[in-house]
Amino acid sequence: MKKQKTLDLYEELGSMPDFRRAEGRMHELRFVLIIVILSVMSGYTSLRSIKDFMEKNKKQLINFFKPKDNRLPSFQTVGRVLQHADFEKLSDIFHHWALSQSLITKKEWISLDGKVSRGTGEFATSSYQNFVSIITAFSNKQKRALLSKKIHTKKENEIPKVQEIIQLLNLKKMRAYT
Repeated sequence: MKKQKTLDLYEELGSMPDFRRAEGRMHELRFVLIIVILSVMSGYTSLRSIKDFMEKNKKQLINFFKPKDNRLPSFQTVGRVLQHADFEKLSDIFHHWALSQSLITKKEWISLDGKVSRGTGEFATSSYQNFVSIITAFSNKQKRALLSKKIHTKKENEIPKVQEIIQLLNLKKMRAYT
């Protein structure tokens, strides 16, 4: 795969539609999202641990991003953003950025794995079950996630999403092992 032009993730996040009302909005959506991404990439994966990440790295985050009034977003703001952000758009932005940082070679292994997101079940004890699953492509050599796609198990099947990931990563002509 040919390496794409390197993208600036923070700039790319600026294209995310902001669902929040303009009144009282203190932080840009991209600022909140980059903090979440940095937190998760640093191993802080829950909402409470993201708060811990912000507290531990407050000085560096303020110095680098220069937020309004030198303040970081509140715990509640981060929670609302995570709850309402457009996952598909965020996933696409992250995908394009990750690909701009990576060169997938012919001898490299790409792993695909699907996981059900905990706590997303609806009607868990009936035939109307619906869980949100995430399928992620990992570069084993680069030790990074390249792309994730969301699936609602009641409506969708993993196979078309896996085929979409293979197409997006341009892996069609590579040998597959299961």
